[in-house]
Amino acid sequence: DYGYDIAIRASLIRSTLYLMRKWHSEKADSAIYENPEGVKHVKKAMEYARANFLLANTKEAAHLCGLSYSYFSRLFKRYMGKSFTEYVNSVIMNEAKKMLATENKSVTDVAMELGFSSVSYFAKQFKKETGIAPHKFKKEI
Repeated sequence: DYGYDIAIRASLIRSTLYLMRKWHSEKADSAIYENPEGVKHVKKAMEYARANFLLANTKEAAHLCGLSYSYFSRLFKRYMGKSFTEYVNSVIMNEAKKMLATENKSVTDVAMELGFSSVSYFAKQFKKETGIAPHKFKKEI
């Protein structure tokens, strides 16, 4: 048929291109894990998040590490298995657990101190992170 050989060649080229891109991507992923500088940047970002969890954001963390926003985001996610924002949220929820367990504050007070605009959103995020509602957590502690 007319053009059959061109269609076969195009298909082979597409397949080869797919394999080359996949190989390059996997090579880049493994290079990130072998890079001790990457570990240093992630640790620095984690320290920043724990010290400034109410104000921490990805753009500032990337700037602090001297990396571009997109590279920092990929690097952090590869090492931690979650985005920087998700990590900051988990730090906030750990702080909420600590406050609910050790301080004599209501769930509303804790939510407001941690910068949540509504108690219902705080409760939703708390339950998502811990699997239990904050009122129930406080009562069980």
